[in-house]
Amino acid sequence: MPKNVAPLLVCLVISLAPLPFGSAEPFWGAVWCALLGVALLLGAGRLGSEVRLRTPILLLLSVVAVWCVIVALQYLPAGLLTPAGPGWVEAGHILGDHPLVPKLAAYGEIPIAAIVPPLSLVIGLLVGLVFGAEPGFTERIYRWVAVAGLLYAAFSIFSEITNPTMLLWREKIAYVEALTGTFVNHNTAAVFFGSVAIIWYLLALRELRRTVDLSRWREPTYIFNKLKNRNVFLLGYALACFFAIATTFMTRSRGGSLLTIAMIGLVTALYFIRELGSARRVLIALAGFAIAAAIVLVAAGGQLTHQIESRGINDVGRVDAWRSSLSIVYDHPWLGTGLGTFASVFSAYRNPAAGVWGVWDHAHSTPLELLVEMGVPFSLLVFALWSIMLGFLVRAAIRGTGNRLYVIAGAGISTLATLHSLVDFSLQIPGFSLVCCSLVGTSIAAALVPVEAIRRSDSESATAPVLSWGSVVQASAIVATKGPPERQPASSLTATKGQSGRQPASSITPTRGASERKPVKATKGSSGRKPASSLTATKKSAEGKLASSRAATKGSSERKPATSLIATKGPSEGKPASSPAATKGPSEGEPASSPTATKGPSESKPS
Repeated sequence: MPKNVAPLLVCLVISLAPLPFGSAEPFWGAVWCALLGVALLLGAGRLGSEVRLRTPILLLLSVVAVWCVIVALQYLPAGLLTPAGPGWVEAGHILGDHPLVPKLAAYGEIPIAAIVPPLSLVIGLLVGLVFGAEPGFTERIYRWVAVAGLLYAAFSIFSEITNPTMLLWREKIAYVEALTGTFVNHNTAAVFFGSVAIIWYLLALRELRRTVDLSRWREPTYIFNKLKNRNVFLLGYALACFFAIATTFMTRSRGGSLLTIAMIGLVTALYFIRELGSARRVLIALAGFAIAAAIVLVAAGGQLTHQIESRGINDVGRVDAWRSSLSIVYDHPWLGTGLGTFASVFSAYRNPAAGVWGVWDHAHSTPLELLVEMGVPFSLLVFALWSIMLGFLVRAAIRGTGNRLYVIAGAGISTLATLHSLVDFSLQIPGFSLVCCSLVGTSIAAALVPVEAIRRSDSESATAPVLSWGSVVQASAIVATKGPPERQPASSLTATKGQSGRQPASSITPTRGASERKPVKATKGSSGRKPASSLTATKKSAEGKLASSRAATKGSSERKPATSLIATKGPSEGKPASSPAATKGPSEGEPASSPTATKGPSESKPS
């Protein structure tokens, strides 16, 4: 099976997860988790490929193991290890003779639909960590999400203009006056489009840095001259970012829109933290960005600013629901009320003074709902792990570890999702949690595995180099020239001008004897009756080793080998010049094969 099938499957699933109503229905969430599970099986060999990724993967799997133990304790028969939960005694009195098996949880069986949201969080982080060390995967998945988010934004605006009462192929029931994209809840849609805006914004900043020398930001003429060249990529990224932010505003989500603007300011400070230098400059830059963001929000916010003015930042009913949820935590602090039981238990604790408006199937605070269903100890464990990941990304973004652009993007998106989950349940919707957690896991992997290590692993996976035929011939010639000193013929040795410490072996330095190291000047040629033999120059070191010389051959002509290693100022006619010592000026048709230039041999002095 091709190597790229698993990463491609991950990118495809993450891009399609927001499409079917935000995958809020358990069926779609289960389908995406199953496909990502297949991708993990295909890429199982990558789990141990990078040592630095083993620790976060093991920590994540350890938390999953603890979660399984807690859920098992919640749904074991009461009396074995846990007491009976709320409502079981009253249910027994009502049913009379019908036997009941009390549990710690408020339900008798585990609701399968309640497993999908936490499973989406875990699977998303796991695929990001496993495939994040793949060469090019980080940039690929971010670009897939950015392009898919832009397509979703275009479809959402088109659908809002043409038929605002429809959500895909169904009639829109809730949030009719707001743009929800492919999501049911407009708050989740706002956080998703805000994450897409962060990606496009960072791509625009990178292109801006490539175009303009930011150290000259005080020179308006220089910046104007640079920007008027019409950088197509910078313009495209800026327009895509503006389009995503406008779609975020159109959702009329107060928390999602304001947090998106705040996160754009955060990633700007992280991206230019080296240019800013000191903390004082960072604070000044953030203050200036806040003023500019407020002006843009008032000028372009439209219905969003009107909604903030009329309803305020928070809802009174949501605050009352949080107080009721804290009462549940107070009554069931250790193991909670059971996985997926919030909607049923909350009705017994709901404050009547808050009215009956709204359906509270979620606590509108993911941490608070986790405390209600799973208890305080396990919730603190999850909070600690998530805080470590978030802090690590921010620290890596400041230090510039790994692929810095996408590390900053992961820090901004994870901070946006974390802050928004404090007042809503966006991380409990698989269509967004799969996108967010996969990007966060990929950014953690990119921060742990530097770009150089990814490139090195990619090059090491290539096939080993094969020796060329020319190198084999040279090696055989070198071996052939080695032999005992007493059997070597008297050779015409080339004289070198001076041999440096890094001179190749082909620069031949002859010796007169075992103890002498003086170079001997090469002769013009041997005696008239002496055959042109294969001459080698040796240099005897203190250890008695012989330095081999390269025998450069022009080729055999008329059964006579051209193997005479004689460096001449100009070879005689008909005599091949195949010495590895370079001549001062070779005649026409004569190869110059020596890497060292000789001063010039004496005309008739024998060696």
